[in-house]
Amino acid sequence: MRTAFLIDGTAFCYRAFYAIRGLATSDGRPTNAVYGFAVMLKALRDKHHPEYLAVARAV
Repeated sequence: MRTAFLIDGTAFCYRAFYAIRGLATSDGRPTNAVYGFAVMLKALRDKHHPEYLAVARAV
């Protein structure tokens, strides 16, 4: 069976931003949302192995 995942990118980023605190670049820019997004997306792919995956964002 083929699987397709559609990710709500805005919600994923929001969740990642507040789930991981304190990650920032040397000049103070927060990177926790980017890191958390990547980690959660990788975990989702590793667990479910979807054939198709898309990320959408709210405008």
